[in-house]
Amino acid sequence: APAPAQPNDAGIPPTFVTPGNANCAGDSIGPANGVRIPCRCPPTDDLLAQTTLQQHPDIPRGNDLDSTLQRFQLTLASLQTLKCPAASTQIKPKLDKLGALKASGRAVSDAEVADAIKQTAPVFSPILVGGAGPGFAGQATQ
Repeated sequence: APAPAQPNDAGIPPTFVTPGNANCAGDSIGPANGVRIPCRCPPTDDLLAQTTLQQHPDIPRGNDLDSTLQRFQLTLASLQTLKCPAASTQIKPKLDKLGALKASGRAVSDAEVADAIKQTAPVFSPILVGGAGPGFAGQATQ
């Protein structure tokens, strides 16, 4: 099993999903509500971080709610420029938690922010649909 993903030095959130295979042309079932996603998605955490930093060089790096919320929003925007949907990662549910904290209108501690974005589930491995291969080594098929 892959090691738990960790944010990089810039705080770009990891996908918490086994990366897809760039040579795969079919679909997989992603981590969000059984939604079908391109089986080449998501990109590796390194590629997503590199793309995000390239597209948003001034991305906020603080641990406060506003900085973390912006980082997650910009990361999902960069993910979509790589032609991968938000449903291909486990970032969106964490962004929703951050949004709920922001909507509360109260002062939110850095510890609450860290709790909202911590990894709570194992790294997800998408399930290949039909003959979509080639997937990644050991990928389950439907």
